[in-house]
Amino acid sequence: MPDDGRYLQKLQSLGYNCISDIASSKGQNPFQELLLLLHSKRVINAIKPELICTFTIKPNLYTAIVIKGTPIKQIANITGLGYAFINGSMKAKLFSLLYRYVLKSVNHIFFQNSDDYSFLLQSNIITKERSVMIFPVRVLI
Repeated sequence: MPDDGRYLQKLQSLGYNCISDIASSKGQNPFQELLLLLHSKRVINAIKPELICTFTIKPNLYTAIVIKGTPIKQIANITGLGYAFINGSMKAKLFSLLYRYVLKSVNHIFFQNSDDYSFLLQSNIITKERSVMIFPVRVLI
């Protein structure tokens, strides 16, 4: 979770063990990404969860890589792939290749964008048996 303190005390008071996230959503430094992957592995090995529910591209990918070959189950939530994923760029091709590799081992995938769901189905990156389209989560303030 982000280390901004907004929800930390509330979650801890409810009995949750919170671990600070060192991820940068826009980071592209390969060394930093490797450190994030290793950090994720250490945290997962320390906690030994039965199930991990992930959101956003990096946690979806990195968690799947770290838990591959373990009994840990993963539910990946894909809120949106974004234009960068489908625009044909080298970055888009890399993420497509990574998603093709790791999503095969994810137990279930929730989608909040029907275009992304259709795109990944048509690209044979996911299957209907392990994925479902859900309504987007909206927070009204």
